[in-house]
Amino acid sequence: AALWGRGGSRLWTLGTVVVVGGILAGFEAHRQGSSLRDDWPAYWAGREAAIGDQLDEELQRRLEAGEAAVAILADLGSEPAALPDARRLRELREEYALTAVALYDNDGDLRAWDGEHRGKVPDAVQWGLRQYVYEEQPLFGYLYITAPAGGAGTAVAAFLLRSDLPGRLGVNAPDFASRFRAEVGEQVRVFSAPLAEEQGGWELTIGDRVLLSVLLEPPRAADRIDRTMDRWRLGVAGVVLLGWLLLALGGPPRLASGAAASATLVFIVGGG
Repeated sequence: AALWGRGGSRLWTLGTVVVVGGILAGFEAHRQGSSLRDDWPAYWAGREAAIGDQLDEELQRRLEAGEAAVAILADLGSEPAALPDARRLRELREEYALTAVALYDNDGDLRAWDGEHRGKVPDAVQWGLRQYVYEEQPLFGYLYITAPAGGAGTAVAAFLLRSDLPGRLGVNAPDFASRFRAEVGEQVRVFSAPLAEEQGGWELTIGDRVLLSVLLEPPRAADRIDRTMDRWRLGVAGVVLLGWLLLALGGPPRLASGAAASATLVFIVGGG
């Protein structure tokens, strides 16, 4: 009996389909690479518009979460002689994805706390002088949301928006900018000053006051093109290997044409 029969023919057919699909993917990779090289400004303008929508949505979500959390916390801490237990504070912080929650008395002294915070909490936050505060420190930037806790002081919710820790200390940092970069693939810079007229970016305003600004750091065009093509090459390489395997299992008489198809695929991707 022949070693390669009908099963081999089916594998050959499947392998051919896989290789043809890979060749089409190679052409698409080449098209995308050419498009990025030839019209980078249009690509980046579209990218900025899409990211701006995401940034606005994410920051608004944090504001709303902070407002909801401090409303609950203010109610929990409205009695001067009674405080919520530590577990309830932790549950509240985790439920609303906060960096820290706190209760201060009318003298600005700490009553209750849960979470992590680096540096001093601003006096305007401890005293509840402003509902929204963005405070920049040398290495960190925090967004604070406050609410009066009845007559017992101030409830505070804090988000870490920016962390500039050096080297490995900054890897997997829990701040908003780092997480946004990991999810979206773009670097953003958060700061307290309003944007200059010529700067492209976004401002989070409360009434007529700019609370904070976010600037998108554009990558080098060559780096973005290389990264895009590397992803394509990795994917298409997997298709090549799968196609080779199926063609090999399909029978040696057909390997020559399979090799030619694979070589064409490698040429297309390598030239992208």
